[in-house]
Amino acid sequence: MARLIGRGAEIRELNRAFADPETKTVAVWGRRRVGKTALVREFCRDKTHIILTAVEGSFEGSLRSFDRSLDAFTGTEGNGSKSLGDVLERIMSIFAGGERLVIVFDDYPLLSVADKASDASLRKFIDIGLKGMKALLIVCGSSGKAMRNILENKSSPLCGSFQSKLAVEPLRYRACQAFHPYLSEQNLLRIYSIAGGIPYYHQMMWGNDIEECIKNSLVGPGAPLLEEVRRMAAVDMQPADTNMRILRAISEGHATGREIADITGQTTTACYQNLSNLEMLGIVSQINPMCGANKKEKIYRISNGLVRVYNDIIIPNMTAVTDPDRDVGYKAMLHPLIDFYGSAFETMCRQYVADNYRCTEMGSWWEKRLEKDPIIDIVAHCRDGGNEFHLVCECRFGNEETGMRELDRLVEASDRMEGCYNRRYCLFSRAGFTNDLRAYAENNDIDLMDLRRMYSMG
Repeated sequence: MARLIGRGAEIRELNRAFADPETKTVAVWGRRRVGKTALVREFCRDKTHIILTAVEGSFEGSLRSFDRSLDAFTGTEGNGSKSLGDVLERIMSIFAGGERLVIVFDDYPLLSVADKASDASLRKFIDIGLKGMKALLIVCGSSGKAMRNILENKSSPLCGSFQSKLAVEPLRYRACQAFHPYLSEQNLLRIYSIAGGIPYYHQMMWGNDIEECIKNSLVGPGAPLLEEVRRMAAVDMQPADTNMRILRAISEGHATGREIADITGQTTTACYQNLSNLEMLGIVSQINPMCGANKKEKIYRISNGLVRVYNDIIIPNMTAVTDPDRDVGYKAMLHPLIDFYGSAFETMCRQYVADNYRCTEMGSWWEKRLEKDPIIDIVAHCRDGGNEFHLVCECRFGNEETGMRELDRLVEASDRMEGCYNRRYCLFSRAGFTNDLRAYAENNDIDLMDLRRMYSMG
């Protein structure tokens, strides 16, 4: 079995649930490829368990899959289940009494969608069947929207049935170093800006240098991560055609909801609903206006690195990228990737601020007369003991060291912000800082973050 990377906290949470005999149910969810199944399998490895995996598009296929798993566990062939209720009855007969065990339904939303009676059957099992068993029931699902409808919609039979809920998030930057042990810090940063902490994406981006990683995953006919975006659209982003048009509109610079609705031919209401679903999937996000920035329109950007690469770089260069000669595709991507890495660096700086400051709110600032382009990349309202302050940040991914000129521009812009008190400044720079800025910062309590400081292993 492949080593599970960066999931120590999640394993500990599941082990706490398992150790508590009063905990009977856990719901686990997260986006596609984030590693839910690998996490649950690693958790179950040293425990008595049965994992039942639903089959996409076929309720009968799911039942056959469940029966085969139970046949293999018991060494005997069942009579053939006709419903989830039959499967659960068989589970109760097999596991009545005995030691603590784990029952897992993986990809449960597939079953729920295919057969509406399954939710009621599972609720009955939770309320009655589990009481006579020393079992922990885990339900896993990829679709955040589907899982929330199942678990939190008051009309769902399963609403309120799960004592513990575990959201599996993308891995943080430092954990992903284990996928790319031969890459430099700067190239690891570039890979993370695309793969974004999704284990499957990092595994696909294998190689000894950045060129190999890109060619092995994004270039050539049938490149695995190009196929992944298409699969994501078909499975998760329904209506796929409409949502792909929304992403193209954002990629082409149409950032407000009204603009996106106009360019994609939707009503504003329908467009905002689709944007909300894409937000739930972690594919787009809103830019939060801070300190008097224009709040008249919601402004959107593509926050999923792979989806953004697909729209910003792959689609405009599709002929070259899918050429059998991977050198052709790689050369076509080189220049646009430089711009992409720069904007993705800001996302990682936000992650650093969230991890290292006690933030109550984070966003960006731009002039009221401007609608789309933030002048200040990151503004965060923070607490430090009893004190409150605004952290004002600049993020620079260029090849030149950041110096006093960049700090002066940041300070001048922040003077125009409203309600921004007790300002502190932080500059992030991939290339590092000039000596004069370092000296000034040391005497004026300004944080300077290069890659070494941001991701020190210490």
